[in-house]
Amino acid sequence: VSRHSRRFYRAKMVRSLTDWCLRRLFVLLCNSLDDLDTEEERHELREYFLRLEPSCRHDLLHLFTIHQGMDLDDDLRMDAIDILFSNDIDHLTPDNFSAAFHSRLVSYIRDRGTRLKTLNLTGIWMDSKDAHHLKRALPSLSRLVTLVIPYIADDEMLGAIARCLTQLRYLD
Repeated sequence: VSRHSRRFYRAKMVRSLTDWCLRRLFVLLCNSLDDLDTEEERHELREYFLRLEPSCRHDLLHLFTIHQGMDLDDDLRMDAIDILFSNDIDHLTPDNFSAAFHSRLVSYIRDRGTRLKTLNLTGIWMDSKDAHHLKRALPSLSRLVTLVIPYIADDEMLGAIARCLTQLRYLD
């Protein structure tokens, strides 16, 4: 197969229906978040998206929490997390949020992350205040099996992890 025909083949590949629907929902949510005027509208939008299967919301969350190649501001990304993140999500990997949003993100994790099994904070650079809030959130994250918290795990954090996360199997 020539190099030209391989390039043509890749350009003509058809997206899966799942991928197409997910991207369509992503655009719908972005547009809806831009048009919200009242708390009632926000509540209705949240209720609409909470009716989606958790796996679909997880995939949408992943699109909003990664920042690579997207021109989304942190406010929009945090609003999307507010709409999509609930207690039935079991995996979260937020990436590259500005420091102004770290405490809000930790609050979401504490309040809605009770069923999280994997939490990867590799892209989040927390200061000591945010790390302290995360430490206080650990008792509500008792189902965690995998925790990745680079650069913030001091002796006090490790002690809290040992006390609160008895199901933990992987720590980085």
